Amino acid sequence: MRVGTISALRLSIKGGNKVNIYKRAVDRFGEESRLNLMMEEAAELIQACSKEQRGLDSNINEEIADVEIMLEQLKYCKCYDRQEIDAQHNIKVKLLEGLICR
Repeated sequence: MRVGTISALRLSIKGGNKVNIYKRAVDRFGEESRLNLMMEEAAELIQACSKEQRGLDSNINEEIADVEIMLEQLKYCKCYDRQEIDAQHNIKVKLLEGLICR
């Protein structure tokens, strides 16, 4: 994707609209396909991290974005409890805070 195209997309997608897009993707493609694609994107991020660590060219920014988008879509799958995800997220951030403050 060209840089100009990316800049145009940044300007056109608003926060509330993103949620709508995530929900529509789950409805259109199904929960199983979202989970499968999440695994694929996570694997690509692992590969990009490995390249980054070895000082090779990587597309780590793109892969981080892909994983974030898939994580957001998974939150709208019926088989996952968004409140429990938020609760676990808060617990993990609190643990991280404890590690930082040692």
